[in-house]
Amino acid sequence: AMDPKAFFVAKTLEMRQRHTKFENTPYSLEPNCKESPGGLRDLQIILWVSKAAGLGRSWDELARKGLATPLEARQIKANEALLSLIRARLHLLANRREDRLVFDLQTAVAESFGFKAQVPAVITPGSPGEPHPVPTTRGTRRASEALMKRYYWAAKAVTQLNQILLLNIQERLRSDVAGVDRLRPLNERFFDKAGMLEVASDNLYFQEPHAILETFHIYQTTVGIKGLSARTLRALYNARPVMNARFRADPVNRALFLKILQEPEGITHAIRLMNQTSVLGRYLWVFRHIVGQMQHDLFHVYTVDQHILMVLRNVRRFFIAEHSHEYPFCSQLAAGWDKPWIFYIAAIFHDIAKGRGGDHSELGARDVRIFCRQHGID
Repeated sequence: AMDPKAFFVAKTLEMRQRHTKFENTPYSLEPNCKESPGGLRDLQIILWVSKAAGLGRSWDELARKGLATPLEARQIKANEALLSLIRARLHLLANRREDRLVFDLQTAVAESFGFKAQVPAVITPGSPGEPHPVPTTRGTRRASEALMKRYYWAAKAVTQLNQILLLNIQERLRSDVAGVDRLRPLNERFFDKAGMLEVASDNLYFQEPHAILETFHIYQTTVGIKGLSARTLRALYNARPVMNARFRADPVNRALFLKILQEPEGITHAIRLMNQTSVLGRYLWVFRHIVGQMQHDLFHVYTVDQHILMVLRNVRRFFIAEHSHEYPFCSQLAAGWDKPWIFYIAAIFHDIAKGRGGDHSELGARDVRIFCRQHGID
């Protein structure tokens, strides 16, 4: 008989190796809709390991057994249907098996879904005292960009749900191991559960919205915490309605976001995790609009949001001694700065207005001035 634990370990190792082939990101400009992170194979892995463990053969069965919520099951099915349809149309248009959304086929696939290029429209920067416009009006956007943004959002959702469900299945498989569920209190709201950050209750974020950003600060600053538990990931996923305009304007949240940027270590990891869990784009609303935004040039190989996070990582390295050999002159200059977090903010905002119409550097400068005023930065 098959050993479900050994099968789980083998399949998750296989998944990690496959993800490594694709640089561990679903955001390459020519993603593989089957094999890339967030692709169809990530959904198949869930059903394979759950079937082997006797936990369910379908998304509805996983929901009935408590491994997925009804909402998660519906969202998985919707995103699975979209990815399957994209893959089928790729095959038809290429007249062969083709799982990659290559540039040469993106426009044809987009038009088969009814996407069309949008009429140019420009948002011009206003005075610093004006309220920030909601960037729903964009400049020229190709049909392929609309398709790819839809793809990247689906791949991001699949990545999040894959992590939640695999962690749940792993916990079920390990439930007979003594001490595996032992919780070490970190404070009144969080526990350390075998190195994973665990919320004290499923509705923590609804009761205490400040705990949302606190999650990432604790992850950043607590030795031994290497990730978020399935319960925490699910709680964050369900708490998206809490992250509204009032949440973004809350002084406590603004102070805590700055605190994350000002910590001496763990900044890149914390901000990346915030993006992976969709918290970054809900706190920084202007960032949300460049998630999955393509860049049609030879210099950028990832979407705008992923490019920004890589720039943040590189700027962060200027201030870390062990990376001084990479860019010696930049590291030498950085050594004289006592507020490196100002550079991190600049990195986050340098391309944040891409795809909005107009000069993205001018619009981004306006965005960052608003951010600084809101966060008390002179």
